Amino acid sequence: MWKTPGRFSLTGRWCCFPQDPLEDLDAWTESVDKVLACKTGQAAFRDFLRSEHSEENLQFWLACEDYKKIKSVPEMITCANRIYSEFVQTEAPRQINIDCHTREKISSNICQPSLTSFDAAQKLIYCLMSRDCYPRFLTSDIYAALLRRSEATHCWSLACKDAPGPRLAHHLRPEPFQADLEPVATHRLGEMRLTGDSQQGRGSPKRIPATERPSETRPDCADPARLPLNGFTPC
Repeated sequence: MWKTPGRFSLTGRWCCFPQDPLEDLDAWTESVDKVLACKTGQAAFRDFLRSEHSEENLQFWLACEDYKKIKSVPEMITCANRIYSEFVQTEAPRQINIDCHTREKISSNICQPSLTSFDAAQKLIYCLMSRDCYPRFLTSDIYAALLRRSEATHCWSLACKDAPGPRLAHHLRPEPFQADLEPVATHRLGEMRLTGDSQQGRGSPKRIPATERPSETRPDCADPARLPLNGFTPC
């Protein structure tokens, strides 16, 4: 089984390409070469060909591309026989649509294959895809779904670019309010303090007269004669 790109769905999800690039989507309208040049294009085009029951054309073309990269003779012979039995010979499971002359020529040379054994058949299949399948692909629902996805991704990227980042949002966040600290008035005269009940939420703030507050233990106020007067302690 030849490795081919993952299947594309109209929901915009891929089986094999979680981060498929869509930057060159507009370039696909230039030629079928632009579609075949990237994995995303191959996957989308293959899914379209599957809907037309001609998926074997792309599979054969990709198999020939891999075949021409083989370096060792034993591997080339094995791969040539595999391509021939799967795509070329009569009644093959994925028989491609080529003329009888090209098919017979490949059959006669399959015992001694070369890197150019399938070039003529590959060229015929390329022309078939370029002239027949490719124009319909550009008007298909699959390509339209890709265009919508590309536009939505672009809008989302712009929105993220204009939005404040996490660091900025953190600085804009207000400081937490420390409710567990005991409030202490800055002025001694008429000072307000919370009793134990009010600190625990069981009462309301009460004014504690200055005469009821315990005397401070500062050394310069240790003289009993210098008691607080009207809430003010002279030192």
